[in-house]
Amino acid sequence: MFSDDALIITGRVIKQSKDGIPLPDKIMYKKQGKQEYLNNLRHVFAANKYIKVSFDDIEVMRHPVNPDFYGVTLHQGYTSDRYHDDGYVFLLWDFTNEAAPQIHVRTWQPDAYNADGKGTKRIPKEEIFSLSDFDI
Repeated sequence: MFSDDALIITGRVIKQSKDGIPLPDKIMYKKQGKQEYLNNLRHVFAANKYIKVSFDDIEVMRHPVNPDFYGVTLHQGYTSDRYHDDGYVFLLWDFTNEAAPQIHVRTWQPDAYNADGKGTKRIPKEEIFSLSDFDI
């Protein structure tokens, strides 16, 4: 499903504290190509006893100029025996070839995080990746 030149951005939230006092979360992003992403997924599957992924708040938007392109934004819950997070995934789909649609972009960002060490805050809707963030 991923195009050979897909832009794939994954991430994870690292909770931090010092002497029991919460510090701002550290968000680690990683830009990957298709093969690197698929190889990393293989390692994730091999290293975990279970992985549960759920999706909700799915929004689909057709590109206003190129009707073969769609942006899909969805909320993802991810839980494994080693890690848990909630965030937003954005996918840029290309249906130029309907028999073999491709994903050109896949991003992840947290839905909420502790930005200042004083408590968790939700990411504003306008900061969630969407179709308008990418030039086609």
